[in-house]
Amino acid sequence: MLGTLARQLTRTRKEDRGGAVRDRVRVGFPRSLTHYLQGNYWRRFVQLTGAKWVVSPSTDAQIWRDAVSGGDDDLCLPVRAYCGHAAYLAPRTDLLLVPRVVRMEPGAHMCPLLLGLPDLVRSRLDGVQVLAPRVCADEVPARFRRRLARAAQFIGACRADGRSILQTARMPRRTPRSLSEPVRVRLDRLRPDSGRPQVAVLGHPYLLADDYLNLDLMHRFVDCGVEPIVSDWLSPGELEPHLDPPAVRPYWSEGARMLAAARCLVRRGVEGMVHVSAFGCGCDSFMGYELEARMRKWNGPPLLRLVLDEHTAEAGLATRLEAYCDMIRGRRDAG
Repeated sequence: MLGTLARQLTRTRKEDRGGAVRDRVRVGFPRSLTHYLQGNYWRRFVQLTGAKWVVSPSTDAQIWRDAVSGGDDDLCLPVRAYCGHAAYLAPRTDLLLVPRVVRMEPGAHMCPLLLGLPDLVRSRLDGVQVLAPRVCADEVPARFRRRLARAAQFIGACRADGRSILQTARMPRRTPRSLSEPVRVRLDRLRPDSGRPQVAVLGHPYLLADDYLNLDLMHRFVDCGVEPIVSDWLSPGELEPHLDPPAVRPYWSEGARMLAAARCLVRRGVEGMVHVSAFGCGCDSFMGYELEARMRKWNGPPLLRLVLDEHTAEAGLATRLEAYCDMIRGRRDAG
C-alpha cells in the first residue's frame, strides 16, 4: 500500500548537528494480534521511513512465561501472548509500534482490548517507548495521513519524507491469508482431489496462525486425515457476497467475517465446521452461539467448538479432534 513511497523515502540514516552518522532506529512489532491483521502494512511503513524493522519470533515457552508473569487474569490468550512478545522486544529495540486499532471497516468495531493495547503495554513495561498511531476507518483519510506523517517523523524520517507519507499513504486494510508459512506449505500438499474430507476452520487469524497457542491445530487436522480449509484464506471478494446486510451485521468486524466465511464454505460443501476461540473473548462467546444457530438454519455440517486457554491439555484436544474426524469420515462412508 505504500509502494509509491519507495523512491521518496530512500534515506535510511540521518546526520546530527555534529555531523556524526546516527544508527537506524529499531522499531519492534510483536508477532501477535495486529501482526496477523495489518502486519504487512506496518512493516512496509517502518522500512520506508528508514528505520529497522524488528519482529519477535514465533511464540515459544519463554515468550509465554513472560506473558503470564504479569498476573492479569482477565486477559484472553492472544492478548497475553502479545504482552509476552512485547516483553521480548523491549530490551532489543528503541521503541515499540503498537497501533491503536479502533475500526478496520466503516461502521464496524474491534475488540476493546485491541483499542487499549498501547496503554496495556505501557502499564506492563515501564520505561518503554510506545508509538501508537490510531487506525479508524470512519475518520477522514487526510487526518490519518497526518497522523502517519507525525509517526514517521517520530521514528526518524525527515520532514520532507513525512510530508510524502502525508500525501500518498492510505488507510491500512486487513491482511488476508495470514496463516504462518510453514503450515501453509504443508497444507498445500493436499489437493481437493485427494479424497480427504474437507473441514472448515473458523476463528481469529492471530489464534489460527499461532501454532503454540492453538497446540499445532492445523497439523493435527492433517494427521487425522482431513483437509482443513481456514476461513482466513478467503479473499475479501469471496466473502463480500456472503456478508449480512449492514442493518443486521454483527457488531464486530471479525465476527461478521466469520459468519460470511461460514456461509461461503457451507455452500461449497465442506463436510465439517470447527470454531476455534479463546476463553474470555467477548466476541467469540457471542459468535459461537450465533454460529450454532446459523448451522441449524442452513442445515450445515456438524459443528465442533474448541475453546482454548493456558490450561488446555494437548491430550484432551487431540482426543476431541480424533473423535470428530472419525465422525466426519463415518458420515461420508454412510452416504
